[in-house]
Amino acid sequence: MLPAALRPGDVLKVRREELPQVATGDIVLLLWQSRLFDRRVIRHSGTMLITRGDALRAQDPLVSASELLGVVTSISRKGKLLNGKPFRFRARAVAYLLRRSEWSRRLVLRLLCRTLFQLTDQKLPLKLVEVMQ
Repeated sequence: MLPAALRPGDVLKVRREELPQVATGDIVLLLWQSRLFDRRVIRHSGTMLITRGDALRAQDPLVSASELLGVVTSISRKGKLLNGKPFRFRARAVAYLLRRSEWSRRLVLRLLCRTLFQLTDQKLPLKLVEVMQ
């Protein structure tokens, strides 16, 4: 879900949740084709979730309960815990801008790629996901 909410090097704490307990607006961790994805829940559709990456215009394919790993409960960036509610508002505002402006999307992606390169070049440990039980 690049770039409104998460950045390279962020640490996610994930709580296992059943599909009916997931709320609209939650960030969820999904397993699709042996890869991890974080997405924001747009709405429920019966026994499926409708999700979308913050910077993407199109919705993802429907998410089943078997693909849902859990709900992101906290995000740490450089050792600091990010505050939830203002973060959600800010993330949504940035996402709105990025979905509608190709120029801003390219600029942000370029900056984030540079950040990722710096992290990997310095050989810092990239701890991506902690799953809490």
